[in-house]
Amino acid sequence: MNFPRIVRKRRAAGLACALALGSVVGATIVGGGVANAVSCGPTTFVASGTTCTMTGTAGLSGLLSFAAPATLTWSGSVTGDATAYYVDTTALDQIYSVDDETLSGAGWNVNAYATSFVNEKGATDTGIALSTNGSLTLTGGGALQTTTPTATLTCNGGVAGNNCSLPTNTLTYPVTITGNGTTGVPIYNADVGTGEGAMDIGGSTAANPVGWWITVPAGTGPGIYTTTITMDISSGPGI
Repeated sequence: MNFPRIVRKRRAAGLACALALGSVVGATIVGGGVANAVSCGPTTFVASGTTCTMTGTAGLSGLLSFAAPATLTWSGSVTGDATAYYVDTTALDQIYSVDDETLSGAGWNVNAYATSFVNEKGATDTGIALSTNGSLTLTGGGALQTTTPTATLTCNGGVAGNNCSLPTNTLTYPVTITGNGTTGVPIYNADVGTGEGAMDIGGSTAANPVGWWITVPAGTGPGIYTTTITMDISSGPGI
């Protein structure tokens, strides 16, 4: 006669047990998660239910490259009784550019080679010399300026930062280039850890544009003189 009441009690007890179990599971879930995150490390052991974080960095290097003027030109008169200096006055010639995307921080050297000047008759004149500095004017004494061309960053919108830094140039100006056309002469450089990213050297509106000068000694005859100029860039600390 009492059998139905015993069955009802067992169902109620079973339901109560299920509710209690659900409460325990819910508490376990709330207690874990990213709130307990730590920094990952080779000797840091992270327990189950917690997390660790790390940073991933990809260093994607590029080339070391440069851009230079297409031609250089000079004009003037030969007086025959004094040394004369003539500078290239073309605005587009007063700049060259460097882009170091190697991520090496090794520095670099812009080099120039130039053959002796030859006139339209094929005669070589070793007295005419090509040189460069950071000025389009002579000193008060009529000599070439000792000014270094201005370097201006174009990477990062012109703001120094990661992989974007001005070069530390170790050269003394003016630099004489004219030679046998096979021996490179450094005309601008960047010491180790400098000159990373893209930059312009000189520029017609810069404080110190690139000055390409020829020195014409007394006694040079009139004529059309030409030279072949070669430029390159090499990796390594400033010379």
